Amino acid sequence: MKTVLGLALLVIGVAFGLYVGIWWAFIGGIIQIVEVLKAPEINSFSLAIGLLRVTSASLIGSVSAIVFVVPAINLLELND
Repeated sequence: MKTVLGLALLVIGVAFGLYVGIWWAFIGGIIQIVEVLKAPEINSFSLAIGLLRVTSASLIGSVSAIVFVVPAINLLELND
């Protein structure tokens, strides 16, 4: 049972990390930047948050994946 749970957490962690890193941070940040630049007045705070999301997409995706992957590895190692 620990092996199944560990593998499930591993798959969930990788999928969640990819979703958060690519879709939410990278693509969402680009969309946010484009929306700010299309507005009649540029909101500098929103532009800065969009730039921060794009530049730190890799870090955000990695950290969100680690939340699930580390417990998964611990569960898989306990079966040995």
